[in-house]
Amino acid sequence: MTIAVQLTGRGTGAIAVILVAGPESLAIVTRMAASPRIHGMQPGDALHSTLLHPLTHEKLDDAMIVRTAQEKIELHVQGGLAVVTAIAAALRIAGVQSLTPEQAAAKNIFGSGIAGDLALALPRAKTMTAARLLAAQTDSGLTAWANHWQSWLPNKSP
Repeated sequence: MTIAVQLTGRGTGAIAVILVAGPESLAIVTRMAASPRIHGMQPGDALHSTLLHPLTHEKLDDAMIVRTAQEKIELHVQGGLAVVTAIAAALRIAGVQSLTPEQAAAKNIFGSGIAGDLALALPRAKTMTAARLLAAQTDSGLTAWANHWQSWLPNKSP
């Protein structure tokens, strides 16, 4: 199953980020992207391309396409409601199931533990202080605290 989930908060914004994840993610985004360079994308690559409707080939938006993992692609698109709604509808037509961030987290799409929790919390941050504190949790903050205390626990062999 290939899914789509909006990673940024819902509503009007400058940019919206839509994650397309699953075994068909690259094939589906390839059908929607006008750029032929998408065929050679590897994890960590990014490219700019026009996104087209999968049936009508009508232009939906200019997007930054980022392949974040083998089966994960982020579409960075205009954040207006009309554009995001049109892209979500086009993805559904292409065979992608839309999920809420909470549904995606329940399916472990964002990973487990602190990383998964942060994927849900960061788009809801109301201030930059809150966003900075949340973003710091993956390499310091709560993760560092947990790693420190875990090192004090006796190792258990299987």
